[in-house]
Amino acid sequence: LVEDFDHQLHIDQFIAASSGSEIIDLLARAFLREGDEVLISTPSFVPYNMFSAWSGAKVVDVPLKANSYELDTEGLLLAINERTRIIFLTSPNNPTGTYISKATLDSFLAQVPSDVLIVFDEVYRHFADTDDYVTALPYLKKYPNLVAINSFSKTYGLAAMRVGYCYTSLEIARYV
Repeated sequence: LVEDFDHQLHIDQFIAASSGSEIIDLLARAFLREGDEVLISTPSFVPYNMFSAWSGAKVVDVPLKANSYELDTEGLLLAINERTRIIFLTSPNNPTGTYISKATLDSFLAQVPSDVLIVFDEVYRHFADTDDYVTALPYLKKYPNLVAINSFSKTYGLAAMRVGYCYTSLEIARYV
């Protein structure tokens, strides 16, 4: 059992892979089919687009806000339809450095349909230095459609070893 901020995860809620990119690939293979849609917000990590397209999904880009590079949550919510299967969120975002505040994430998660997988890429979380930054961990019990991607390459200098992992609900972890 892993404990953090009074939240507990069972070891079976983790998926390890050769990188965060491989986690994205596994999720795309598990959840996407021809004709499905994926929402991304550019600029962002290229593998979101790449693995989604390789799985036959249409990638719908709702760009970050032009002046602030913040997530356009209203635009993302408006883009969700019956074909939407995955939404990729990044916080903090590479290359912009912007993050999703707790208040924004609270509001956004409450409005996303439960049948849409929310992939929260938090591999740069160690570089977030603000009081209103939050990881996906406190949200897992309330939102079982949430997956948080992490990596040891950014903070621990293990880029050459390509060690990535995610944590999620038991149901999603077992499925993947």
